[in-house]
Amino acid sequence: MGKVLTTNMSSGDHNFTSNVVLQAVTPSSIQPSQLTMTTQILLNDPVMSGVTQRVTAYFWTMPVGLEIYSITHVGEPKLFFVRKDQGQLLRGRGYPSDINMLVYTSYGDFNIFGWQYRITIAKNQFAVDVLRVNPFSAVKSTWNTGVVFSVIDMYGNEHRYRVDPSSDDSTVTIAPGPRSIELPQAEPAHAELAHEGEA
Repeated sequence: MGKVLTTNMSSGDHNFTSNVVLQAVTPSSIQPSQLTMTTQILLNDPVMSGVTQRVTAYFWTMPVGLEIYSITHVGEPKLFFVRKDQGQLLRGRGYPSDINMLVYTSYGDFNIFGWQYRITIAKNQFAVDVLRVNPFSAVKSTWNTGVVFSVIDMYGNEHRYRVDPSSDDSTVTIAPGPRSIELPQAEPAHAELAHEGEA
């Protein structure tokens, strides 16, 4: 039933008998399977003869009725993987909630063509996008640190989720995030985005 706290009081000749009941509530735990995932093609352009750039965004939305206080990255990187797959470049990038941003596809010393696209993420969402350049052969190094998102709900509960590329590079996977304080390592310096701007 909970703990009963008496809050009796009096005012002049009037006495009031009252109490409140304090009852613990089990913190919510939202599993990845309870999130709603949607995808959107943000860019799909031929940049020159025989070369295309395609950006696919993956959005995860928290359950209806659960108000979100904040969604942030846990540490870095925002860029969380670069891979070469059958002559293609794949690059993944993570985004927190509540943004409306122009993103440029060129970065570092990878000579990716400087197309731009817009990504918009609601307050109760987090997202990643995957850039695929086909063909592309100048990948100097590859890595995958994953990207971890920390979601704080209206009750102060923290939910963590880790996103990685799938084993076949066709999509991404999501799993419960680590609870330890060890953070992902930053990506190599050459992989920084060349341009990024708030709209």
